[in-house]
Amino acid sequence: MNDLYRAIQSALAENGVNYSKDAVYRDFRAGDVRHSQASIAKIEQALGYIPEFRIDAGIQLAMRWYVKNLT
Repeated sequence: MNDLYRAIQSALAENGVNYSKDAVYRDFRAGDVRHSQASIAKIEQALGYIPEFRIDAGIQLAMRWYVKNLT
């Protein structure tokens, strides 16, 4: 999650938005997933899904859109 947070901060900075707040850590809540190793293997096999973007490229595109449309 820290890597995602930093990627979002970086993408915002590249689009002229300085978001310098630190991540806030809290205790786990009921229903939170403590450990995750997400995989798209089943959807790739079942539907032949092939992602168009890597996560870092998707974050870049999303932050560019948010900055353009919501600021």
